Amino acid sequence: MSRLASKIDAVPAARYRTLFELGQGGTSNVYLAVAVGPAGFNKLVVLKELRSAYAQDPEFRAMFENEARLSARLNHPNIVQVNEVAEHEGSPTIVMEYLEGQTLEAIISNCPEPLSWPMHLRIIADMLRGLHHCHELCDYQAKPLNVVHRDVSPHNVMITYDGVVKVLDFGIAKLSGSLIETETGVIKGKLRYMPPEQIRGGAIDRRADVYAAGVMLWEAATGLRMWKGLSDATIRDRVLAGEIPTPSSLRNGVPEGLEALVMKALAPTPEQRFSTALELETKIDELLSDMSVRVSPRDIGRFVATCFARTRTSIQGKIQAAFGDDDSKTMELVLVSGATTLTAPGFASNAAEEPARRGARARVQRGAVFAVALAAFVWLVSRRQEHVTTAAPSPAAVASTVMQSVSPPASPTPVTVRVTAFPADATINLDGTALASNPFHGEFPRDTRDHLVRVSAAGYEPAVATARFDDDVELVLVLKKQLAPRNVEPRSAEPRAVAKRAANPAPAASPAPAASPASATSLPSAANCTPPYTIDARGIKKFKSECL
Repeated sequence: MSRLASKIDAVPAARYRTLFELGQGGTSNVYLAVAVGPAGFNKLVVLKELRSAYAQDPEFRAMFENEARLSARLNHPNIVQVNEVAEHEGSPTIVMEYLEGQTLEAIISNCPEPLSWPMHLRIIADMLRGLHHCHELCDYQAKPLNVVHRDVSPHNVMITYDGVVKVLDFGIAKLSGSLIETETGVIKGKLRYMPPEQIRGGAIDRRADVYAAGVMLWEAATGLRMWKGLSDATIRDRVLAGEIPTPSSLRNGVPEGLEALVMKALAPTPEQRFSTALELETKIDELLSDMSVRVSPRDIGRFVATCFARTRTSIQGKIQAAFGDDDSKTMELVLVSGATTLTAPGFASNAAEEPARRGARARVQRGAVFAVALAAFVWLVSRRQEHVTTAAPSPAAVASTVMQSVSPPASPTPVTVRVTAFPADATINLDGTALASNPFHGEFPRDTRDHLVRVSAAGYEPAVATARFDDDVELVLVLKKQLAPRNVEPRSAEPRAVAKRAANPAPAASPAPAASPASATSLPSAANCTPPYTIDARGIKKFKSECL
């Protein structure tokens, strides 16, 4: 068992109360839960739990623990905070802070108004501040751990409704002294944000994350997705060739200073890029200062909260519904100015509280519960309908409806699936069915189950990966060549040589005598098969049929 596993303590079952599932990863489930403490203390947390099917698998457990031990060491305002790593209901679990907000990917994809340049740059600068903390992390002997996130993208940057930027998901992060290394032949990360050295499968350092941040800056400057619509093979070739279009060639009015930052961050070799995330963040701050633009977290938070007002209300409704059937009444949910606050009844005023104050508080609570219930009902009926006229259901009825469907209905929008395999003649199978091409690009219905991707090619070891179609998928698999057994001639080479000689027969070649039935059934002597081949006058090696 790993060093980390030996330090994981079991957590009493009553320590965390799971409310509902927030999402799923390839090997883990993520839940919103309540941390229960003494004296009526309760706090919303997020549990990232390794699925029970993988909990006893040493490889999957080691991968999860690698993320856990790194995440537990990170303590920075711009990184999601890990409270503890523990065993919960038999599975390793990472307990994280609950962030009320949206990912940068969701903001870019769903907000009708795009982020302004200053807001977008401010978000990336704050993200870089968190990344620099990761890159500088040392062990307890002050030895650098050389952390590389390897999956920097808008999907892994969270912006809260207060405008705070947090880096998420260190599931595939690389650090020196890792308990588990990347599987040979598998490139981890999203192809669109990978630097050339990562695509080649070579050694990477913190400047790989700087490159990914450069792609995000390019997308902020142009308002476009880099490489949108191009095949994985084309993306790979252009990145390796350093053929990055300048933002000003695609959008008018891009500030000269912004374009200079983008192109340096996207330099084809690490030595040409910014050496650290802090250096790039400093340059962004200087650019914003030169533009005489000041963006505060409040400005960013207001933008995100306005864009996702209905989504935020629906989440609050689900939380309220999750507590609606709690007979123990261990917690009250009070909504104050749109913010979620949890208060324990043990800290409320006693019977001596003034009647007017009690009545006012009761009216506020009843009104808040009714408003949340009504908003949740409207959201469940139609997410896209802007104006709904209907009779208001009772809060109890709405709570029952929401509890029957804790997760929002699946979106009809399909997901884009890109799979690229190397070598180019490799065959790609999805759930046992061969895909039409390599690279493959297609659309599939959105779902939450695991899909098995298997890649194979003659002369190479096959590779297997899993993918979940709850978001667009970009998967790159590089097969490893099979090694021939030592001191043994590969038999598969002889039929090809024989076929080639048959197509171009040598003159004056005498046929070999036919083997007698007795010799065909008798075992060859060691002397006759040492060596098991002969070499003719032309230097062509021929295997003895009796030794095959």
